[in-house]
Amino acid sequence: MLNGLPGLRHVVYDVMSDVLTYVDFNTSEAILPKFGLRTVLFHSMELLGSNHLELVTKLCPNVEWISLDSALFYNLEGLGHLPRLRLLRLNYKGRSIDDTVMEFFTINGANLTTLHLFDVKDITLDDLCLTVGKCPQLETFVFCECSIAPDWRGVPQYNPIGPNRRNSSSYMHHINSYSHSSNHFNFGRNRQVLSHSVDCLQIFGLQLPGECPSILVDLISMFRDLLVLEMDRCDLDVSQIKSVILSQPSLQVLRCANWTHATEANLASLAPCMPTCRLQVNKQSFAYFEEEMHHKRTMAAQLLSEYAGFSPLLNHDAYAS
Repeated sequence: MLNGLPGLRHVVYDVMSDVLTYVDFNTSEAILPKFGLRTVLFHSMELLGSNHLELVTKLCPNVEWISLDSALFYNLEGLGHLPRLRLLRLNYKGRSIDDTVMEFFTINGANLTTLHLFDVKDITLDDLCLTVGKCPQLETFVFCECSIAPDWRGVPQYNPIGPNRRNSSSYMHHINSYSHSSNHFNFGRNRQVLSHSVDCLQIFGLQLPGECPSILVDLISMFRDLLVLEMDRCDLDVSQIKSVILSQPSLQVLRCANWTHATEANLASLAPCMPTCRLQVNKQSFAYFEEEMHHKRTMAAQLLSEYAGFSPLLNHDAYAS
């Protein structure tokens, strides 16, 4: 089917890695097939290795959306330059950012408009700089079931891969090159701006060190000019919520299924600082706007959402506590 239908753009199949391997092993080198696939969505039951990611680069050069949700894969080694890639969904299964992830964003970050990070462990500020900070066109950022490192603003104390990866020469090379080349991120720690391009920020299931809500304020403030901010749970007090709103003059919607301080008095006290922002803390009254769903305008995106459960924006109902 892949060889015979050169116009085929989207396939939903639960063992896509096996298909790519079979095609590669059983196709003449003289043919060198290049498929027209725009989406490659690896199923959670697939066992991915670097050879499978190499095949994506080799056989699917036009891919625009990639979902890496494998039950077992070690890193992003093998995933090379994909000039049309716009969406990455990365479920890292409780591991930390490593050199292969940073290499990927160095090569492919420039064109990404949508990024999903799932279950990434012990994220530091430098990790965010070397992933999100490499995506100048990023519009949608989903932060789901991730955890922030206790020393997330500190000097890296670790080694190359997994939880001990941050003393590697490669990692420090990335840090040094980023700090010298970035015009929009201030490593002086006085004012950090990670992105001016992100319009929609979704934060679900975020694990904060010491359950310190002020870190959440700090994290959100690194994204400037947000239009939509969604959270499943928020323990920020009124003054912290106010600081978030005031730091985002373009914010249109702040939506949270469970704000622990959502009393009538608190909501009333926020009204004066929200002339253009709608604060939605009652799940039954959530209202979604067309501009939030701009990714669903194409028929392909609608079909992927309806039949494969895959959408650039997460379903708030599925993740809200």
